[in-house]
Amino acid sequence: MEFFNADTPLPVLVVEDDPVTAMVLRRYLEASGYSVAQASDGIEALALHRQYRFRIVVSDWNMPSMDGTTLCKEFRNLGGSYVYFILCSARTDRADRVVAFEAGVDDFLTKPIDQGELAARLVVAGRILASEDGLKRQRKQLEETASRLVESNVELHSLSRKYSDLFQGLPMACFTYDTDGRIREWNREAEAAFGIPAEQASGAPVWEVLQEAHYAVWSEIRSRAFLAGGSEQTFDWCLGKGDGNVRSFAANIICMKDDGGQPLGVVCASIDITDRKQAEAQIADYAMQVSAQKVALEAMNTQLNELAITDELTGLSNRRHFRERLAQALTYSDGQDISLLLLDLDHFKRVNDAKGHLAGDEVLRQFAKLLRHTAMGGEIISRYGGEEFAILVPGADAEHGWLAGERFRRAIEQHSWDGISVTVSVGVATSRTGVTDQDDLVGRADAALYVAKESGRNRVCSADPPLATASIA
Repeated sequence: MEFFNADTPLPVLVVEDDPVTAMVLRRYLEASGYSVAQASDGIEALALHRQYRFRIVVSDWNMPSMDGTTLCKEFRNLGGSYVYFILCSARTDRADRVVAFEAGVDDFLTKPIDQGELAARLVVAGRILASEDGLKRQRKQLEETASRLVESNVELHSLSRKYSDLFQGLPMACFTYDTDGRIREWNREAEAAFGIPAEQASGAPVWEVLQEAHYAVWSEIRSRAFLAGGSEQTFDWCLGKGDGNVRSFAANIICMKDDGGQPLGVVCASIDITDRKQAEAQIADYAMQVSAQKVALEAMNTQLNELAITDELTGLSNRRHFRERLAQALTYSDGQDISLLLLDLDHFKRVNDAKGHLAGDEVLRQFAKLLRHTAMGGEIISRYGGEEFAILVPGADAEHGWLAGERFRRAIEQHSWDGISVTVSVGVATSRTGVTDQDDLVGRADAALYVAKESGRNRVCSADPPLATASIA
């Protein structure tokens, strides 16, 4: 368990069960001026939070004992100052993001985490938390004002001039309405923010004055519910203005009551959060664009990798990739035999000379297609170079390696080549116990292929036993 300096501003709690990822995040955040605490799972994170009360949490999704979305819900249930929760995951599906945001997550980062993007998200988190703190301070100011009103035990319409001046001077859009829902006060900031003059609002029902609010948040039923204390006391809402613009607000509601607990009226203070909402939308859009670009880049990388290991003419794996597969097979053979077949088209130069290189290319393509059709499960085929091909037969001893070579030789010989005579010579070599040197296996197969060529072509020659040549019926 590691602790942060409680006097350092903007402490960040990193919840990550992978120690390497946690260390990289911590070092980056500390280098950026943040004090950092670190937890390896959700239970430890909650224990730290109960002791030190963090404002920003950067959490992994998949963790033992408690995943990131469950941890976020637990943070929300704890109450207290608002915690900005950033969830990190390799998941990129839209459905996953919906699950995360429904769990109360504020932001979503795709793994591996881009440090620059994380820094930008943390700046936004700081701004949002500062806004939330401002709302709390302003709510406290309104509560103090309401408390003074209750202590004076006066109705909303008989407030003193001193209170009226204070109300008009508040740096946020404020209005009051009585138990009938009629507007009694409408300050200068309300006129500017809502685009509605005080003389138009005064005396009218709040649900008529703010009828352009989206989703009927100021309907008669809801407005009266605030008087009964039966609805939420804070909420975000939007208002369409006469110029066609839509502004977003964060509202704080205070229901004032007399000494007997009966409602006197409602005070509403709203702060314009349009810029914040737009910034959040832009960040979400940017995150989606980055995610889409990442997916496209990964697809391009996959395609490039496929091109790098594939022979363009035949579609088989190329020589470099085949040697990689051969090295892996030898290294992890676990004592099993492996046979290597080297195949060379007999007199292929005659095909090119007689029919042209385009016809020669078509023969090579048909040859590769026939090899694929003849191959059995687990056999690996590649174009080794020119008219030479290689086939890896895992689990085949010398006898079965020779039989595999004969299977391919007969398939080539019996195939109809549109009037062209096409045969193949095959060299076979089988791995030696304890030898993982691919050059040894390739060299012996190549030597066997040479003997097959010199022995008359269209035959299979095995290096095990040394230079054993197939008989051709």
